Amino acid sequence: MADKIDINFNVEETQTGSVSFSMSHSNNYGVAFGAGIQEKNIFGSGNTLNADLKIAKSFNKVSFYFMNPNFNDEGHSVSIGAFKSEIDNDDVAANSYEIDQLVLLLDTAFLLVMILELMPT
Repeated sequence: MADKIDINFNVEETQTGSVSFSMSHSNNYGVAFGAGIQEKNIFGSGNTLNADLKIAKSFNKVSFYFMNPNFNDEGHSVSIGAFKSEIDNDDVAANSYEIDQLVLLLDTAFLLVMILELMPT
């Protein structure tokens, strides 16, 4: 038909994330191993995933973060995260310290939008 036109697009994808592995040594903590992933478009879904793990004789750290930027049809986002850190410096110093920390995160973008919509103008 004369009222239709074909349009061709050439799409080139770019990198959206990275995977990492590490090994290090320090006088304070000894040998440490690590692994992580940072991805802004996990499985082509548009969701963000970040995860890291670090292990050594005197410390362990793990973190996880996930965000869905389009949680529902109204454009609201939801984020979930967790962070766990354990440091026991007894092995490396006489005047040592110990840290045991756990942080959980639940974040939504629509709560602020709902509050602003309810505020009188």
